[in-house]
Amino acid sequence: MTFNELITAMGELLGLEDFAPDEDGFCTLELKDGAIDIAYVPEVQHGLVLLHAVVKTVEEEMSGAVIRHALEMNCGLRRTRQATLSVNPETGSIELARFFSLELLDPEVFLMLIESFAETLVEVRGLLEEGEEEVPARLEEGKDDANDMSSSDELGRQGFLRV
Repeated sequence: MTFNELITAMGELLGLEDFAPDEDGFCTLELKDGAIDIAYVPEVQHGLVLLHAVVKTVEEEMSGAVIRHALEMNCGLRRTRQATLSVNPETGSIELARFFSLELLDPEVFLMLIESFAETLVEVRGLLEEGEEEVPARLEEGKDDANDMSSSDELGRQGFLRV
């Protein structure tokens, strides 16, 4: 199944008869919790499908702590369901992305993966907003607990080996 066929079939499952990628292999699915960009990456053998979304734009004075919180969620992909968080250097926004091999996808599976990605987007956005609320208090107190490494036991509880 080609990327265009996959997107068209998925659109039909959603009741979107005219849903199709543009000539560059790109389309956007608008959901109540935000937009998910879908793109085709043909340069890789058999092609990849990318899901991408902006999680949030961070205010500059709180960016360090919020970005650190995002990186902690990204560690081992344990809070992101195999997706990756990153910071867009041009906009400062925190973004979520996940790649899938085109040859392994069919419309039903792809729809489930998009649903899971959307759930992850909402969850990560909520966790970052919770973390962002804590930042002003830490800055006001003159300390940032994000640099406190005493909670490294967390890795042991998550099933990671400790050395």
